[in-house]
Amino acid sequence: MDVAGAASRVGTRLRMVRHEHGLTLREAAAATGFSVSHLSNVERGTRTVTEAVVRAYANLADATRTVDSSASKPDVQMSVRVPVSQPVARDATLPEDDFGTRLLRLRLDRRLSLSELSSVTHVSKSYLGNLERGRKRPSAAVAAVCDAQLEAGGSLIALRDAPIRSPARGPIPAPHAPVFGGDRALNIDPDATAISGEAELLAIRHAAQNDQPRPLAQRLAAHAQAVAATAARVGGVHAKPLWLLAARCAEFTGWLAEEAGDSTLSHAWTTAAANWAVSGGDPDMAGYRWERLSLTVLYQGRATDTIALASRASAEPGISPRIRGLAARRLAQGLALAGERGACERALAESARLLALGPDPFPRGPSWGPNTIDDDGAVIHASCLVDLRAYRAAIRVLGPDPETWSPSVAARTRARFVVRGALAFAGAGELDHSCFLSESVLPDLARLESSTVRADLCRLVNVLLRHPAHARSRALMPELIRATRLG
Repeated sequence: MDVAGAASRVGTRLRMVRHEHGLTLREAAAATGFSVSHLSNVERGTRTVTEAVVRAYANLADATRTVDSSASKPDVQMSVRVPVSQPVARDATLPEDDFGTRLLRLRLDRRLSLSELSSVTHVSKSYLGNLERGRKRPSAAVAAVCDAQLEAGGSLIALRDAPIRSPARGPIPAPHAPVFGGDRALNIDPDATAISGEAELLAIRHAAQNDQPRPLAQRLAAHAQAVAATAARVGGVHAKPLWLLAARCAEFTGWLAEEAGDSTLSHAWTTAAANWAVSGGDPDMAGYRWERLSLTVLYQGRATDTIALASRASAEPGISPRIRGLAARRLAQGLALAGERGACERALAESARLLALGPDPFPRGPSWGPNTIDDDGAVIHASCLVDLRAYRAAIRVLGPDPETWSPSVAARTRARFVVRGALAFAGAGELDHSCFLSESVLPDLARLESSTVRADLCRLVNVLLRHPAHARSRALMPELIRATRLG
């Protein structure tokens, strides 16, 4: 297959579409939210054409630029103007409607509030809200009255008994202490075990950026336990690299468990990682453990606990500057959640200073922590500004083009940053661009099942729901709310 030739042909077609509407590259960039350089590379066939770009070009007929010239808003705001009469194009990879999604879609199509639907159906507002969010199932009578009032033609009645779609959930094993002693060195090559074990960990770390976390957590949990058992059998100095590898596997199992929505199990695996790292002679995990726990409470919206745990992480004796830098970054996020902007900015500056001292992240060095984003990236700063509700400042940091936000092209990383960016644009009143960004990652949200991304997505939904008259967000809302239920 001639991939380069196909990209060139698609790029030529997109350039023709732009010319048909009499737009320059700069005008097309302003209308779509992509950068001029990105669109130029796409049209020349030197950059991969995404579905988001194709959709943006398809909407150029109705796209306009919105320039905010107000003295209080000096930055140029870019948005995508989509025909209000057009429904949001649904991706073929997204699941079909269940009862709650169809109910929400019909209600929004008719521009009814929950209170108005409650009034005509004589069903409580809270019950209807729980039906739309997939938290409850309707009775036959409720399904019938909603179908009649929303003129659903029997579709709601037909969906009443359909299962609420959710992914298959197998249990993630909990860690247990390995058994020491026994036939220690028999048929065990510590070096070969370390090499093959690290290869398995790296493969899972790579897959985790694009696949569901639960099956990977199940696989890595078993692997971590096996490596720890081998370390216990080997004993002595030869066991140290194996203990360290087991700790790394356990730490990442904890992260996967968190992504799968199991904070308790995440805590258990992170604790096991800290214990096994001590046997491996690495003190950093003792501090990183608390930094990881602070992330859990951060996504639960607990600012005080986030600050306390991040502070405890940085106070752990003997840890490297990198771990203290990661703890300072988490502290900044906790301070932002608490509304303390000055202290947040100081913590971000301290984090950048410490992270520059190293060591490099795993697998290039001995340190813990993420290796999929730049530690000095603007996204963390912008995330703090979003929590501080400084939305326009966050937009100035991010820019309108997700391609520039992170060097990583991994789906999970991109989904997290794009949802956070969409939240910034929605908070600033740039609803068109917020919806444009949200729609671009819907297939990824459906596939990845990330509990941490869903936390931000729920916030985005709540912001967009404050604008029921906005056609684009109203049309997109069923897909967004369905995405908050996945996982």
